Amino acid sequence: MKDILNVRSLVNTHQTVWNAMCLKGKFSCGIFYQACSAGNRLPWSSVCMRNLARPCAVFIFWLLCHRRLTTRSRLHRLGFISQTVCVFCDKEETDNHLFFDCEETKGIWSPILHWLQVAHSPNQWDDDYDWIIKMGNRKGWRAKLFKLAIVETVYGVWQHRNRAVFGKRCNQTQTIKEIMEKIVFRGWFCRKLKPHVASLMVF
Repeated sequence: MKDILNVRSLVNTHQTVWNAMCLKGKFSCGIFYQACSAGNRLPWSSVCMRNLARPCAVFIFWLLCHRRLTTRSRLHRLGFISQTVCVFCDKEETDNHLFFDCEETKGIWSPILHWLQVAHSPNQWDDDYDWIIKMGNRKGWRAKLFKLAIVETVYGVWQHRNRAVFGKRCNQTQTIKEIMEKIVFRGWFCRKLKPHVASLMVF
């Protein structure tokens, strides 16, 4: 009932949009959502929207932006596990630590960024979040390729971590290779990115 009442208040707020759809006799979730979210665009949406990365990779990046990934620290807070130590080192496994700060994952990020010819030294997620948003808001093929690479690398790092957690073979070099292959494959089918992806293949 609370959800229904909350939606009713939204209808009252956007009565003009609601009346226009009633006159047409057709309701559009997309139009009403855009009316409700106008002016409330989140900073990371520019990285997720129109990203060439795989949907599963975009979803993991979206969870990371919401701080909802099932890291050991979060699972401990929810009462599922007692151990919070990172699978790669002796620090607490938070999303802030796992992405960029952990020495194991830095060993994945650094070669990818070097391959992309991006001069940046990985730090912590909280610090690099603003840098990612700034780079993702730019125009042109570089920003498009950057967004693709960032999202695919986040997903690759998460998969690398999961392999280690569940006792599967965890090879850093193989993970880097897989991430590069996905970036090339996904970028190859974009007309604007194809020549630049081709240059990466010989870099």
